[in-house]
Amino acid sequence: MLLTEEKVNLSRQREFDVMKVITILVMVVIHTYEELSVADVDAVCTAPFDVILQFLAGPLGATLFMFAMGIGISYSSHRTPSDFLRRGIKLFFFSYIFNFVRSSLPYLISMGIKDFDLDWFLYVTFNIDILNFAGLAFILFALLKKLEVPPLGVCAIAAVMQAAGLLIGSAFEFNSAFSVYFFGIFVKTGDPSCFPLLLWFIYPALGLLYAKYLRHIKDLDRFYLAVFVFSFAVLSVFCTTLYIIGYDIRNLFTLAGGAVYNTTFLHVVLSICCILLVASAVHFIVKHVHLPRVEKAISFMSSNLNNIYIMQWMLVCWLLYFVFFENALPLVWVVPVGQCVLKEH
Repeated sequence: MLLTEEKVNLSRQREFDVMKVITILVMVVIHTYEELSVADVDAVCTAPFDVILQFLAGPLGATLFMFAMGIGISYSSHRTPSDFLRRGIKLFFFSYIFNFVRSSLPYLISMGIKDFDLDWFLYVTFNIDILNFAGLAFILFALLKKLEVPPLGVCAIAAVMQAAGLLIGSAFEFNSAFSVYFFGIFVKTGDPSCFPLLLWFIYPALGLLYAKYLRHIKDLDRFYLAVFVFSFAVLSVFCTTLYIIGYDIRNLFTLAGGAVYNTTFLHVVLSICCILLVASAVHFIVKHVHLPRVEKAISFMSSNLNNIYIMQWMLVCWLLYFVFFENALPLVWVVPVGQCVLKEH
């Protein structure tokens, strides 16, 4: 039996520290690519570089970020409903302040009164990004914790939420600015609604469930070997099935049309399989590779994920408005510039 009755795996999970670093690297590069480069992100990616980068930014980008958030909630020493509620409220309101400082302010400075576009100003100010989602997710976790809903129940609720979110998003039209930005917090209402709560809560919920069992694993080698084999098998069958039925798998990670944000059950299967597959591989790598300086850097970046996320967006957006306003960065410079942005931290 891999599971034990007592909680034995309570130390920091090194594989997910490394995974968070992977998220940071992918996140900075994809934001540089999306906001500053000459790439046409409105078209379905076809070139190998675009396909690889957009794929990495799907399963190993925002979804991994949120899955790790659920694991962090399980392992956190501050796990009371009031802790979650306070953190959620702070994050939610900070997200709009952050929107203003990273995008609205440089837009006002760079454009001036003459070329001011109210629609674009509203778009960048009330854009629903991952911090808005994280704030609402913590508030919801506070409620579920207060009601003593177990992790499996949280996942069931999240699955129902996703189904409801997809139905509501397809059944209603959101025409006014108020409906787009207010309801976009909960369901997909268009471009500004990147991470609506109902569609994306499934990822931290699954992270919470995963951590519940991870805490009871004594033999991590056996566990991750089983996870690797299972994830690889499911992913192989999944991709083969999509190919046979003629479904374009790029629809599950492409930036075109915001397909990656309109998450469905298919998105979840692809993302979770990829996350667990990479986590298993990373577990065996970090077990045999010990580089003190690298481990120190990994620990620092993992512990400061939110701060790095905030600062890299600030740099990318201010570069957008004052250096690469016409998205003029050649693709060959996407990775180098992205890493320069990261080094500035």
